[in-house]
Amino acid sequence: MSARSKKSFKGKSNSRQSLLPLKLPWLDSQEQKITWIMLGLMYALYILWGLSSSTTWDEDCPTRYFNALAAIHEPAQFISFWNRPLFILLFFLPVHLGKAVIPLMMSAISASGAYFLYKSAKLMKWNFSFMVIPFLMLQPFFFGVGRDAMTEPLAATLVSAGIYLALEKKWLLFACIGALLPLARSEMSILLILWAWVLLVNKQWKMIPLLGVGVLFWDLAGWVIQGDPLYVVNSVLHGAPDDNRYGHQPIDTYLTRYFYVIGPTLFFFFILGSLGRFKRKSVSWLIEGQFYLGFLVYTLFAWKVNLGQSAGFLRNLIPISPLAAMIALWGFNEWMLGMTGNLKKKEWMLIKAGALACLLLTAFFFRNHLRLHHLVEDKLDHYNLPIVGLLTLVTFTGRLFLKKPDGNKTSIMVLLGLILTFLFTHTLITENPQANSNRERQMIKKVVDIYQKLGLDSAPVTFASHGWFYWEGGYNRNDPNFSIMKLEAIEKAPEGSVCIWESHFSNRLGSNVPEGKLDNNRNFILLVNIYSEDINNRTSIYIKTDGKEPAESIVSDAITKHPDIAELYVRRMELNEKKGYIDLARNDLIEASKVEPVNAYVNYLMASELRNQNKNDLALQLLNQLIADNSNNFNALLMKGKLLNSTREYNSAIKVFNEVIKLNPNHPDPYIERGYSYIQLGRQSQACTSFNTARKLKSGRAQSYIDQFCK
Repeated sequence: MSARSKKSFKGKSNSRQSLLPLKLPWLDSQEQKITWIMLGLMYALYILWGLSSSTTWDEDCPTRYFNALAAIHEPAQFISFWNRPLFILLFFLPVHLGKAVIPLMMSAISASGAYFLYKSAKLMKWNFSFMVIPFLMLQPFFFGVGRDAMTEPLAATLVSAGIYLALEKKWLLFACIGALLPLARSEMSILLILWAWVLLVNKQWKMIPLLGVGVLFWDLAGWVIQGDPLYVVNSVLHGAPDDNRYGHQPIDTYLTRYFYVIGPTLFFFFILGSLGRFKRKSVSWLIEGQFYLGFLVYTLFAWKVNLGQSAGFLRNLIPISPLAAMIALWGFNEWMLGMTGNLKKKEWMLIKAGALACLLLTAFFFRNHLRLHHLVEDKLDHYNLPIVGLLTLVTFTGRLFLKKPDGNKTSIMVLLGLILTFLFTHTLITENPQANSNRERQMIKKVVDIYQKLGLDSAPVTFASHGWFYWEGGYNRNDPNFSIMKLEAIEKAPEGSVCIWESHFSNRLGSNVPEGKLDNNRNFILLVNIYSEDINNRTSIYIKTDGKEPAESIVSDAITKHPDIAELYVRRMELNEKKGYIDLARNDLIEASKVEPVNAYVNYLMASELRNQNKNDLALQLLNQLIADNSNNFNALLMKGKLLNSTREYNSAIKVFNEVIKLNPNHPDPYIERGYSYIQLGRQSQACTSFNTARKLKSGRAQSYIDQFCK
């Protein structure tokens, strides 16, 4: 590596920056070809996965897509703090070609970031520079997000470009790319401190003001469009609630889960690279400096800072993924040097210690499965420990089989193939095209199906706030026949309008219709409730009427037109129950079960009815089936526990309530029921602990139990 590049990269010379011992002319001659094959393969995979998937990473993707569509007529979309200006600038015209343009463009942006990293590794004369491409693009979270309408991959690509431009000493471009960074992810502005330092130590202090040009133009645009000369400052400081709407996370929220962002293979080499670069004193401002500062910033935002309304989502860490890939590439190089006998004994012992540390960390902290890309479950993952375990085993034994250190082409190809196999198989399986599907989205898909079957798409206005409704139905959210849930607009809407209320978005994030609000308005008829498979999410479809036609008539007409919708029978059952027509209600429940025997909510209601009739064995059988289909079915588990209490199987009931509490520790009911179980077993102290926890969770029943049993 030249002194010029070393200085631009670190701000000071370091003779240990380069890793040169392996002489592999057979590989060097093919490296450019391998690089383009890698990039082409990665791009094709991103496109294939993007177009094969019926889901996006999360609901932000459809919302940002629709905002980009609207931008051509709504200039405020360009300056929106939530949208991020750079995304809208890049996509506001292409999105009019259709949704498919998102994976096509975003995949190209992600691949270009990987290419910048490859060029940077080449400038630093690192061996196996092409491996940084899969090290970035096959990180599980980067692979999942890098093809969707998200802003994290944009920031990651800018970070990658910054490293390359600093090495090339292209300071003007370096400063311009830095200026774009806040327009992709505003919190990344903090990293510009390090960019300014790199400019300063390379005597380019005149370029430092350019780093603020992006924010300056953003503010000027805000002044023109919104009339606020301090638009950016006011948007960042005052554009969100004073309190974090998502709640703060523990200080170790990212530290204890970062493994899942980069995956087991990269984690292994990331640890080796971190140790090796520290040992060789090869840390740099633009790699380790940005990584640790970025990690600290995201941790502080999730832990204490309300600014930005961080929810502690792991995808927030994607902008620093290129830096993790570079550190891992260094670790991979040192590992290969050790495997081929080119490291000194002390250095090789450090690699072995690092490998063992990776295995122990995985065994103790990262052995479990991550659900919904966010929640660590109490369930073993099938890949994490085996992959790290095999890599550790190869580290301790593989060197025995490598006989020709520099020229053993077959052995090196086998090692490269092994690492690539781990990367590809783990990421492509865990992040398969339907990996982002969840029960809430499946529920919304059913909502769209019922909405279309009943001809509700011809309504004068449909109010719906869930972005997935529009994405799944192929509707344009910006169409005048659609609107988000706003009470003032709903009240003025014409008869025949449809309101699709759900608990995720209808009462928050720009919408303001609280649960039950429409039930208290005689002009709105609840047509049907649709539940998710775990019965934890509900969507309600309301029809606006003149207030004269009875709900029973509207629901019965819908059943006549479409007798294949189980939820309509359930709705009529509820109406019959209110009027005291118990036999008719039971008949409707039976009809619902016939129409859709596998409907989770119908079977839940059937279990409740059987329990009411003291047919406990049949009820338990249905509940067990629901739980077998979905072990996270909170309501089925809670009913099972109550049923076991009623049959005096208190120890079994306690085990069930413990499972319920694991699923949702903030719900008071399982604590009340478990307390009752403890009382029946004579375990008063444990019962009172449960009752007191329920009281802290605002249970209306807890105090009476405490007064009765805990004096």
